[in-house]
Amino acid sequence: MLSLIISKYKGIVAGLILLPIVFYFIYQSLDKEVRVKDSSKLDPIEQISEYWRFGKYEKKALDQCSDIPLSSDFIKCHPEPLLCQLKYSGVKINSYELRNNGDLYLTLNQTRILLKNRCHRVALPENIYSAGPRDYSEQIWDNLGQDIFIDRFYVNNFEVVRWRNQSLKLSYKESIKPATGLSLEERHEYCFAQGGHLLQSHVMDAASFFPQTGPIALIKKSIYPWSKANKLKKDCESFRFAGCSQVSAMERVGTSWSGVFHVIGSLPEVFENPFMPEANLKVSSQFLPVENPWHQLGLRASWLGRSEFDFKEKYLGKLDQKQEVKGVAFRCMYY
Repeated sequence: MLSLIISKYKGIVAGLILLPIVFYFIYQSLDKEVRVKDSSKLDPIEQISEYWRFGKYEKKALDQCSDIPLSSDFIKCHPEPLLCQLKYSGVKINSYELRNNGDLYLTLNQTRILLKNRCHRVALPENIYSAGPRDYSEQIWDNLGQDIFIDRFYVNNFEVVRWRNQSLKLSYKESIKPATGLSLEERHEYCFAQGGHLLQSHVMDAASFFPQTGPIALIKKSIYPWSKANKLKKDCESFRFAGCSQVSAMERVGTSWSGVFHVIGSLPEVFENPFMPEANLKVSSQFLPVENPWHQLGLRASWLGRSEFDFKEKYLGKLDQKQEVKGVAFRCMYY
């Protein structure tokens, strides 16, 4: 009797078993179709903005016309990979204009799009700060109620060429090298053309010292950027010193709590210093051995553009030595 019932209803039972499977495949097919339709309906302007800010391009798109690696920070806010991607995706741009400050204007149909060159800037939090090395406390300042943004990386060769002569084309390897061939006056001019100013020494200090809130709301000062512990990290992944590989402008080394890089080691860096004008140079660099006492935050010497000079520590007068300068980097700030 039981076998007769099973035989009679086995078609229904099989149908009930197979029904969820059938529904699953139908859902997958519909879901895929919906996802494809949704992707095709993305706002082209939003898509372009996402590409520009985050640099998430398709490798096949870049293989056709760009040698910039997908992993490089250099790919963000850069016109070359964006235009490669748009061409690969079939997005027709009527015209484009790259300004010497890095802003990119695109014309899409009748719409003019402005893409701001702000991918590599970081905001300095509002606070009360103390400038100069750890044992120096005569320069107290604050940025309360004021927006200050800092270039995270050194100014590179591509940015200088974009400012001076856009017809000159550089390879990726040449583009990302720090720009070291400008005079002091030219560095000021470059930053002004970007809508900013040469980075000021006390602002670099504020972005570098590891935060320690003190009894009068000051950010106390540390010797090194990675922690409040006075312990030097002696590896090339933490910062570039003598014996490490040559630095590029876009490397994430010498990292500070604020997201600014190359605050220790890498290349000497020149600043503007409104508090003490002659104290305008970070000496810590890849040209000095790891144990050299200049590898500390806040120490400054003086640079007037010569190739060789005396390193005399301007704040506390503790360090005095002679060193050849093989390249001085710089960056900008905006407020």
